[in-house]
Amino acid sequence: MRADQLYVQMSQQSGSSAIAKLEALELIQVFLELRRSSHEPILEVGGGLGTITKMLLRLTKSPIVSLEYQEECIRKLQKLEKMSGGRLKVVDSIPEVAFEVIIVDGPYKPREMRSAINASRGLLRWIAFEGGRTESRVQISHFLFLEGYRQMSVEFRSQNYRPALTIFFVDWNQRSTPVQITLDYLLNNIRNFAKYLRLLLNRNGHKHLGVANRREGEFGVLR
Repeated sequence: MRADQLYVQMSQQSGSSAIAKLEALELIQVFLELRRSSHEPILEVGGGLGTITKMLLRLTKSPIVSLEYQEECIRKLQKLEKMSGGRLKVVDSIPEVAFEVIIVDGPYKPREMRSAINASRGLLRWIAFEGGRTESRVQISHFLFLEGYRQMSVEFRSQNYRPALTIFFVDWNQRSTPVQITLDYLLNNIRNFAKYLRLLLNRNGHKHLGVANRREGEFGVLR
């Protein structure tokens, strides 16, 4: 099933207003196909209705960890888990294991995310952010900096010029110097810092470290 077919199928379900956009799915498909031969673990943050999850199961041979907090979404994901032959594990906290790929399409607990990034040194290759997610991009970029990763990003936009998908290409190498790591971090966030400042100036800006406290998804805001 192609990305456009999957999108049509999932968009007909209840709660589909918050699923990943078609442009994001098509781009994720391209990047997954480039790593088809890899069997290393993938972390999906915000499994939701299982749109990206289904794509991961179809296009990869990797074990998949899907983080989700909403009960209705968890039940849907658990059905996929039973049919995955042991490849999919649905969780409500990020395990401290090494991942090659992280796809961010929902909230997470910052401490758990940093621990996963730390555990993934030498294996982590790219992190994808669906949609805008400026707060998550700035926060995770900072974690990468603190853990000694080099990083660069590419932002893909949809036809209305809104962010569809952002990819952080990352590398951890003991030979990387502090100057290289710092310069990469600053260059990677030139645009993000401006957007982030605007968020800080609005009424909710002071909550920028509480990404996991605003768990909005397919079925509203978690309480």
